[in-house]
Amino acid sequence: MSTLGDYLRQADIPPRHANAVLADDDRGQAWRDKTRGLIARLGQGGIVCLHGSRGGGKTQMAAQMAKAMCRREAQQPDGGHRFPALYVRAMEIYMDIKATYTRDAGETEAEVVSRYCRPLLLIIDEAHEKPDSAWAMSLLTLIVDKRYAQGNKDTVIVANAKTAQEMAALVGPSIASRAVETGGMVDCGVWGSFRG
Repeated sequence: MSTLGDYLRQADIPPRHANAVLADDDRGQAWRDKTRGLIARLGQGGIVCLHGSRGGGKTQMAAQMAKAMCRREAQQPDGGHRFPALYVRAMEIYMDIKATYTRDAGETEAEVVSRYCRPLLLIIDEAHEKPDSAWAMSLLTLIVDKRYAQGNKDTVIVANAKTAQEMAALVGPSIASRAVETGGMVDCGVWGSFRG
């Protein structure tokens, strides 16, 4: 049986974001209220796109969601799901897939995709940093769509996109449509930057 500490280590949340404390003012309160609302919806198979300019607390929001999912599963009598949450940058997914092209690769492309479909909550950060190719867009769509089809897997996509329209263009029409249906486009720019 896994402990909360095991789940949090496995989730690979960057310490800077996992331990961040935002300002105790109206902006910070708006951020906390939105975060609590998203946490309450975990487990419903939602796709949430967190967008906005840099410094709006997008990654911290996603980290809080991952921590909540890990806590929830650790409290289950049977120890919960073996893989509650995973944080990854989009470029790391692409690099993992490209690593399968070598002769001595330890995984196939299908196994890498399957690995990213395993967690109950998958956070894909820095989604704006991706190869400019149809292949990259198709790969992201495949992973998110397979998770969506399972019905109980939540996916959070984080990107520096100022508007919902920019975010939709970045993730593509299939993901954007499913996000609107199941989780939504969350504008983390409305409370401004927490970086000064």
